[in-house]
Amino acid sequence: MSDPTTPTRDGAEDLVRRTLAVRAEDMAPGDPAGAPPDLDRVGPIAPGRLGRSRRSVLLAAAVVVVAAATAGVALAARVGDGEAGRLTTVAEQPPSGGAQVAAITAPRALVDALRVERNVAVTTLLGLEGAIALPVSGTTQARSDTDAVLATFEAFVATSAAGSAYQSGLDGLDGLDGLRRDIDSYTGPGSLNDLDIAQDVSDRYAGLVAGVLDDQQAYALTIDDPVVRTGAVAYGEGLRLGEQTTQLVQASLLAVVVPGPESFAEAARLHAEVQGTLDTLVAVTAGTPFAGATTTLVDEVEQTGLIEAAERAIEGAGDVTVLLGTVDLQQGQGWPAFLDSVEEILVAES
Repeated sequence: MSDPTTPTRDGAEDLVRRTLAVRAEDMAPGDPAGAPPDLDRVGPIAPGRLGRSRRSVLLAAAVVVVAAATAGVALAARVGDGEAGRLTTVAEQPPSGGAQVAAITAPRALVDALRVERNVAVTTLLGLEGAIALPVSGTTQARSDTDAVLATFEAFVATSAAGSAYQSGLDGLDGLDGLRRDIDSYTGPGSLNDLDIAQDVSDRYAGLVAGVLDDQQAYALTIDDPVVRTGAVAYGEGLRLGEQTTQLVQASLLAVVVPGPESFAEAARLHAEVQGTLDTLVAVTAGTPFAGATTTLVDEVEQTGLIEAAERAIEGAGDVTVLLGTVDLQQGQGWPAFLDSVEEILVAES
C-alpha cells in the first residue's frame, strides 16, 4: 500500500479529495460538508515556484487551506452565536467588572471576525469556496460582520477612557479597505495556482490582527492591580495562541508534503512560538486565579497531539492525517474556552 503522505499523482489527488470532504459535524450548525473541488480545472503550476511539481503544490495548498478553515471552527461557533452575522463584543455589553475588563477583552470579536474574513478570502482565491464550509455565506457576509464589529470597536476607542490604548492598531486597520480592493481586483478564475497570492492576502490579514493584539498587550502592562494585570496578559496570550496554533498546523503540513530545510525551519519556528506561549501562560498565571484555566488549556492542547505531531513533521516523519486530526476541538475546549474562563475571572476580580 502506498504511503498516503507521499505526493504521488494518484495518492496526492486522492488525499486532496478525502481531505476536502470535511465532516459535517466539524462545520457550523446547518452547514453541509463540502464537496471536493474539480481538480480537472486546475491548470499547470506556473514555473519557478521552488521547483515543486504540480501535484505537490496542489496537495500542499489544499491541506493547508483545509487546516486553516477547520482550525477556525471553534471560534466560528463562538462568535456566530448560532446565527449568521451576530457578533458581539464586551464593549457592546460591558460586564459587571467595569470598563477595565471591557478594555482588556475589546479586541476579541474583531480578531475573530478578521480571521473568518481572511479564511473566506483565501478559500475563494484558491477556488475552494465550494469545497469548505465556513461559518458565513461568503465574502459579503464576512465583510459585513467585520464592519459591524469594527464600528463598535471604533466607538469604543473614541468614547472609552482606555480606548486610546488601541489607537495604533485601529490606525493600522485603515489598510483593510486597500486589502479588500486588492482582493476584488483579482480577475483570475481562482485556483490552486494562486497560492502565492492567497498567502500574501493571509499574511496581510495577520498583520492587521497583530497590530490590535500588540496594543492589547501594551495596555495590559499598564494595569496596576497585579491580578487583573495577570489576567489581561493571559488573555492576550490566549488570543495569540489561536493564530499560532493554526499557523503551526499549516507549517507542519507543508513540512510533510513539501519536505526540505525551508519548510522544516518554518515549522520549527512556529513550534517554538506555540510552546513558548504555553510556557509563558503557565509561568505568568502560576499562583493566581487564572492558573486552573491555564492548566486546562495546556492539557487540551497536549491532548490534540499537535505539539508531538509538529515535532515529527520537523524531523521528516510527519503524517498528514494525524496533523489534520489535531484541529478537532470540541466546543468548550481550547483557546476560545480559555478566553471565556479568563473573562469570567476578570469580572469576578475587578
